[in-house]
Amino acid sequence: MNRYYKPIFCVIIVLITLYYASFSIMPKITIINQSGETLERAEVKLPNSRLDFAPVAIDGNNALYYDIKQQDGTYKYRFKAAGFKHKGSCGYVTSNEITKRVVITVSKEKVHCDETQ
Repeated sequence: MNRYYKPIFCVIIVLITLYYASFSIMPKITIINQSGETLERAEVKLPNSRLDFAPVAIDGNNALYYDIKQQDGTYKYRFKAAGFKHKGSCGYVTSNEITKRVVITVSKEKVHCDETQ
């Protein structure tokens, strides 16, 4: 029985490592709230999926990973707080964008998008 512990332990460690490594290559969108109000609704639509974020606290942030297989298009966003609403689009999304990071910063007056590969 003891001879099985080491191989099983190694397989488990490899699987856990692969699981966490997959997050480093998946594309990710981060919402940063600098509006002074809680974002009650935060939604980003991609060509092949929609990301609904939990409410984002004042000066808080929230991030979600999305499917690497996408059609060409833009990031379409909708944000709602008690005192304002923002709706629009920014950036560009296409298929197989490994390690892509999009940061969307929300203030009362505007929305700003930054993309890095």
